[in-house]
Amino acid sequence: MSLFKKIAIIGTGFMGNSLASAMRMKGIVDEIYGVESNHKFLQQAFQTGSYAQCVTSLDELFESHRNSNSNSKAANSFEMMFVCTPVDTVPAIVADCVQKFPDAIVSDIGSTKSEIVSKTDRLLADCDHRFVAGHPIAGGDTTGPITPPNSIFTDKLFVSTPSESTDLTAVEQIERLWQALDCRTIRLEPEEHDRLLGLTSHMPHVVSAVLSATLQKNEVEYCGTGWRDTTRIAKSNPLLWKEILVHNRDSVRQAMDRFLATFEQIKNAIEAEDWDSVVKLLEKGKQNRDALGN
Repeated sequence: MSLFKKIAIIGTGFMGNSLASAMRMKGIVDEIYGVESNHKFLQQAFQTGSYAQCVTSLDELFESHRNSNSNSKAANSFEMMFVCTPVDTVPAIVADCVQKFPDAIVSDIGSTKSEIVSKTDRLLADCDHRFVAGHPIAGGDTTGPITPPNSIFTDKLFVSTPSESTDLTAVEQIERLWQALDCRTIRLEPEEHDRLLGLTSHMPHVVSAVLSATLQKNEVEYCGTGWRDTTRIAKSNPLLWKEILVHNRDSVRQAMDRFLATFEQIKNAIEAEDWDSVVKLLEKGKQNRDALGN
């Protein structure tokens, strides 16, 4: 039995389409509607079979549901709307959703939270709203509405970052959805989320990209599985990641300082032929990775 009747996904790229696919596979929503300005992505998304309808804009979604409702109130159409677009576009799209569909709970999946929360709070300061800033810690290195064979959210962590203006009942409903997708849920301050993700996601992406960029083209053919595994995320969209680094630049700089300090330790140990220290650092790295599991 479904938990929700109608949910909208704004942005049907990899993450948005993965969310739609996971909800469909779990059977937790009756109808999913997609909004995608990229016509190629829109067509590909609709062909996945996850969506009842795909349109090119929120205006088109609003008009189509206002015309189809007997009470002529599109505002009552959706229980939830998820903004799955690049982080720099999220606040304005959230505000547009709230204006057009004031009864809906609106959430996002952006991997930065402080700027999204602060900008959205300013845009929505003069109106009642049910916006819940959130981030499922899951993803991939592809772009476009590719349908993964299995949910990418199973056993992953979903973080909500409510502010003083957040409706806590809306937070509970958002958490209910993610729990139905087999996610663990937690609440953090936006700043703490960004500090942690700077360490565990954003700085590692920079390291992966820099490692990949260090090689000359004629050296790449000599790379084995280790290099491929370590640089996998360097395949991600550079422009999308530029915006993430802009949003979380302070936390990323701090994380890079920690990385460089540790890197300098092992570099100095190798130069000094202090192999015991080298082994200790390698063992610590192995222990942290083993604790994460597969």
